[in-house]
Amino acid sequence: MGRRSPSARFLYPLPVTVALLVALGWIGLRARRSADAQPALRPPVARPSPVSSSSSAFPLRFDPEAVDLGRLEPGSNRRVLVAWRLEGTESRAALGMDATCGCVVAEGLPRDLSPGDRGTLTLVVRPPRRSGPFRAAVKVWLHPSPGERPPSLEVRGYVLSPVGVRPETLVLGPRTAGVRVERVLEVDVVSALAAASVEAVLEGLAGEVAVEPCVFAARSGATLRVRVQVPATPGPFAGRVVARVGSGRSVFEIPVLEIPVLEIPVTGSAVVRR
Repeated sequence: MGRRSPSARFLYPLPVTVALLVALGWIGLRARRSADAQPALRPPVARPSPVSSSSSAFPLRFDPEAVDLGRLEPGSNRRVLVAWRLEGTESRAALGMDATCGCVVAEGLPRDLSPGDRGTLTLVVRPPRRSGPFRAAVKVWLHPSPGERPPSLEVRGYVLSPVGVRPETLVLGPRTAGVRVERVLEVDVVSALAAASVEAVLEGLAGEVAVEPCVFAARSGATLRVRVQVPATPGPFAGRVVARVGSGRSVFEIPVLEIPVLEIPVTGSAVVRR
C-alpha cells in the first residue's frame, strides 16, 4: 500500500466538501432575503408635548389660584369671592362649571367671554360632615378649547371635630380600696352645638358624674366631675364615662354630629394599705 502525500491529509472527501458548499450557499441566501425584507429605517415621529400650565393652556385665570379656608366648624357655610380674567386673543363661551365635591357650588361666570374680561366668581362652601381635611376642584368648561385642559380652582380646608374631651383617658393610679376619687373632664363643643345639652353617666364602676355648665364665655360645653368609688377588692379595675351631647341629630340646625356618643375609659388599680 502506497503512502499518501502530506497535502492530501488536509483534503476532505468529495461528499463532505459538496455538503459544506451547499450549506454555506443556503446561509448566504437566507441572510440576503432577510436584509431585503427588513424595512428601511425611518426618522422618529415627533410626539406632541403635554399641555403645560402656561397662560395659553389656561386662558381663564383665577386670583387666587387656590382657596384655603383653614379650620372650619361643622355646619359653618362659607361664601368666598375669587377674581377671574380672560387672557389671550380669542373669545370664549363658558359652557358650565362643576366641582369634584358637592360641598362646593360656583356661580357668577357669564356665558360669553371676550379677551380682557374680568369679574368675580362666588363660591358657596358647605363643609363635609366628616371631620378632617377636605379638598375640591372647580372646573370651568370653555368653548372653543382645542387641546386645552379646563381651567380649575382648588378649594381646601379642615373640618373640626364637633366635640372634644380633655383628657381622653382618666387614669386614677393605685388607690386604697374603698376610697372615693374625683376627677374632672372638660367637654368642648363647637359653637353650632352650643345650645345642645350634655349628659354623662359612669358605667362599670360605682359612683356618679356631675355635669356643670361651662362658666367661660369663650367656651361652649360642660365640665364633668367624675366621682369614682374604688372597689373594696384589691386588684386592677376599669370602667368608662359615657357622655352624650344632645338627644339626637334632630336637635341641630344642620346635622353635622357623626358620633354623638363619646366613651372615656377609666382605669386604675386598688390596693390595701396596712
